[in-house]
Parts: sequence; C-alpha cells; structure tokens
Amino acid sequence: MTGYWHHDEADSWTPPADLERFLADGPRPIYLGFGSMLSHDAESFTRTVMRALALSGQRAVLARGWGGLAPPPDLDDRVLVIDHAPHDWLFPRVALAVHHGGAGTTAAALRAGIPSVVVPFFGDQPFWGWRLNQLGVAPPALPRARLTAETLSGAITAARGDAMRRRAEALGRQLRTEDGVGRAIQTLNGWGLLSDRRPGSRKGDAQKGNAPLPPRRLIDAAGAAALVLTLSLPGIAMPPISAGARAAEAFGEPAVPVVVAPVRAEDVPLYLGGIGSVQAYNTVAIRSRIDGQLMDLRFREGQEVAKGAVLAILDRRPLEANLKQAVATLAKDQSQLMNAQADLARYQGMKEYASRKTLDTQQAQVAQYQAQVTADEAQVDYARAQLDYATITSPIAGRTGIRQIDPGNIVHAGDTAPIVTVTQLHPISVIFTVNADDLPAFNLGSSGGPSGQPAALPVQAYAKDNKTLLADGKLELVDNQIDQSTGTVKLKASFPNEDNRLWPGQFVNARVRVSVRRGGLTVPATAVQQGPAGAYVWVVSAEGRAAMAPVIVVRTDEGRALIDTGLTAGQLVVTDGQYNLKPGARVAAQPPRSADGRSGTGAGPA
Repeated sequence: MTGYWHHDEADSWTPPADLERFLADGPRPIYLGFGSMLSHDAESFTRTVMRALALSGQRAVLARGWGGLAPPPDLDDRVLVIDHAPHDWLFPRVALAVHHGGAGTTAAALRAGIPSVVVPFFGDQPFWGWRLNQLGVAPPALPRARLTAETLSGAITAARGDAMRRRAEALGRQLRTEDGVGRAIQTLNGWGLLSDRRPGSRKGDAQKGNAPLPPRRLIDAAGAAALVLTLSLPGIAMPPISAGARAAEAFGEPAVPVVVAPVRAEDVPLYLGGIGSVQAYNTVAIRSRIDGQLMDLRFREGQEVAKGAVLAILDRRPLEANLKQAVATLAKDQSQLMNAQADLARYQGMKEYASRKTLDTQQAQVAQYQAQVTADEAQVDYARAQLDYATITSPIAGRTGIRQIDPGNIVHAGDTAPIVTVTQLHPISVIFTVNADDLPAFNLGSSGGPSGQPAALPVQAYAKDNKTLLADGKLELVDNQIDQSTGTVKLKASFPNEDNRLWPGQFVNARVRVSVRRGGLTVPATAVQQGPAGAYVWVVSAEGRAAMAPVIVVRTDEGRALIDTGLTAGQLVVTDGQYNLKPGARVAAQPPRSADGRSGTGAGPA
C-alpha cells in the first residue's frame, strides 16, 4: 500500500579497505549471498556456487551468511569473501545479485537497479523469484534443492543481458522515487491514528484533537499499522487465491500451497550405462619401411584421405638403380642358363659317344644356372618392392593428424616417430563399463548370431553433462571377462559419427536401452522423498488432503522416476512444497510451471 520501508545504512557505514580496493580493481563484480539461510550441506552447496562462478568467469563478492556458504581459504583474486555489507551501499556497486529471494534482499536489488538470480530455499522466496522473472529483471528461479553449477552459471549469464539490465535500471529509478515511510505516516494521519482527531468526533473535542498522541499511543498505532500494511513492488498484484485455498479458508484451516503433477502411465525405456571413452575404429601410424630421404608430402594435416591415397614420396633414385642392377643380373644368368641347356641337349644327342661323367656335369651346371636365375628373379621382386615402398600410401580411409617429420629429412625403417597418424572416424567406437551384476540384461547369446554375441541394442552417447545427446549407435561387443578388481565389464558400441560429434579420446556417458517397461508409472523425480522407512511421495486426495504413500522406485532418469508399486495412474503427487506438509493437511494445488516460470494453466506462482 505504501511502498517499501527502507532502513538505509550507507551514510553511517565505513567499508573495509579490501572491499573498496576489490571493487575498484576491475569490472563490476556480482554479489552472491544467501543471508540467514542455512544449508544442510554447506560444503557441497559452496562447491556448486564456486563451480558456477568459474564457468561464468565473473568476479564476485561472496557474503558468508549464517551458514549457507563455506568458501575455501585458497580463493583466487577474482573472489572476495566478506561477512557483511549494507545492501544499500554495496548493491549499486555490483552488476547483479545472486540471492535467496528474501523480501528485503529483493527490495534492495530492485532499488539499486540491478538484475537478480534467485535461489529460493523456502517460505515466500519462490514467489519473489517468480515475480522478479515476470517483471523481466531475473531469469526463472533456481530452487535450492535442484541447483547445479551449470544452471546457476547459465542464469548468471542470462541476468547479465542488456535487456534485463535496462529493465532493472528502469525499475530502480521508479523505486528510488518512493518514500514508503512518508506515505505510511500520511496514510496513518488520514486515518486519524496519529492524533486524537477522528472522523465524526464532537465539535467540543476539536481543540483536544489537535494535540499529538502520547508516546504510548503512537507506538501502539505504529505497531497496529505494521501488522496490516502490505509491502509491495510497483505494479505488483498478488495472484488470485486458488479455489482450494479459498475452500480451506472457508473451513478456517489455511491451505498449504504446493505444486502437483499427475502420475503418468507410459512406455518407459530402461537404460544401463556408464562413463566411457571414444576410440577410433582403426588407427594406423604411417612409417617408412625403408631408409631414404623424404622428398614430398601429399596430404594436409587434418585431411580426410581415402584408402590407398598417396601420403609421402621418398627418394626413388637409389631404388631404381638397384632394380636395374637386379634385372641385368637376371638377364646375364638367364643367358648362361640357355647356353648350358643347349650344351646338355647336344650331349644327350650324342648318346654312347658322350661319357656319363660329361653328361652328369652338364646337367649339374644347368641346375646351378636355374637356381641362380630363380635367386635373380627374387632379387628383382625385392628391388621392385623396395621401390614401391618409396611411395607411402594410407592403408585405411580416415583423417590425418599432425605430421611429425618434414620433407627433406632422412627417414629410417626403425624410426619410433611416425610420419603421420591416420584415424578412422566413420564409424567410431565407444568403450564403456557397466556393473557386472547387470550382464543378464544384455540378453547374451539371444541375438540369433554366434553364441555369446549381444543383441544389437541401441546405445546413446551423451556429453559430460549427461544431458547433451551426441550420437546414436548400437552395441557390438560385451567383453569376455569381468574385471574382478572393480566388478565391472567392458562394452563396445559403434556409431556412424557422420557429423563428427565423437572424437577419439573424448569422455562420454554411454547408455544402452536394454528393455522397455510397457505402461510404467512415472512421476517427476522431485516428488520422491526419502524417509526412515524408504522412499515415499505425498499424494493429494480428491478432497484436497495430503497423505504419504510409500513407493518402490525402479530407477530415475531424465527427471522422472519409474515407480514399481505404491501409486496408480492419474493420482496427483506433490513435486514442490513438501516441507510444509503433514498427513491430512489441506493443500492448494498449483499446476507445474513451464521453463519460463509461468504456470501451465495461467494460475499464480507455485
């Protein structure tokens, strides 16, 4: 009704020298702090925050708060840790504020004219995150329970956009013109709460009504006003109360606002997989098989080459000379063989006139020349092979890497460094491991092929974030041994890799679809809670009452949990707001929000 009641401290607060130096030493940093919020795992929460800062590349002022952050001592000079600084002094000096969405912090950020990134913990904080997003000064809120470094980094980058900054500056200018305290006093005066003058008082009391209230009356009036005045943003209207909330209020019992989603019956693929690495289908290190001078390279680094393509040329002249010499020696020995064969024929024609010794000697000479000719032919073949080795070709189709030897150098058959390496990328392989207990799921020996070969199960390769799909392929091999030290077994999958999204040496997350659960019951993963007796969900009855339902979760994948027992299709389960529930509590069910933070049916925020 009156605007924010600000409690300014900037004029009376002296900033520490290290904070002033940090603000002056570079571009405006971002502010990151969660005030009085307590985290059940401060170290893990802090690691997420620090990782997000590293991903976004921002300078940051980090406020410890009451336990939400536990920064390590070995921070680099891009991050400054403080215990406290008044928001009205600090926020005008930073680029944006990452905070929990408390009403006071939200007001300070808006008044300073900077965008926000809201990480709500509980209470009214999700509403303020939703409202700031509606006003265009914050990306969709990131609930603490589902916060990741990647989502926080992305939100910081989005909040630094020009459109959001301009909108925040405009709202800041509007808020700075408001005087909430002044308007409150004016309103109280208009109601007659700050004096004895009341509408409809007797004329005889006019003089008495001009006197101010005694201190006790003034305090009582201000306290009463504080209970009824609503602090609001310019242009903000509270969303309409849902029908469930109105019904609960009619019964005198406040309804708990929660986000709900139905239990769905759908075909659910079941996956198994693990971390793997990409390997080229074939890799060949191109080396010379002979000694010689490297005369020319016929490829470019990173070039796709076909099988048999010429890659390098060695000096052919010595090899051609060796071939000519071998051919000449063969011709000489062939002539001698022909002469010896002619003499043998003459001796055989002489019959009794040629001695047995002469005939045997000539036959031995012919055999000797025949052996020599055979050896000469082998030498010719060897010389031709050596000459062929002077032209180095690729034995496979693939991509060349970085060359290791430049033209003009002498290469040797015994060199350890190859001239270049050629890798086959189409198709390409991924080697990954799964738990050995899951081997029966791969239906070994049931593919109709040779015994022991797995069925051609579909395989998906995801990036390290386990969200970005890189390629689809099929399972080729289950290794024939289990690694007893780890209890895992290796699997090999092949991928066409036509778009080259997989690269040798790359780490990926591989998933094999081993089966499909027909008509499986699924709920959002955020609906599943853990208690002393195991997993459970909150279900909402037709009367709008909350109840706990024990469930058995088969697996959780892509944000949805597959439920084995405990639920039926069509039931409503609570996905957000469970911390305020107790068995039998009335609930005000809200539909799930879309990615932009809006309700799926146009209702108010969850």
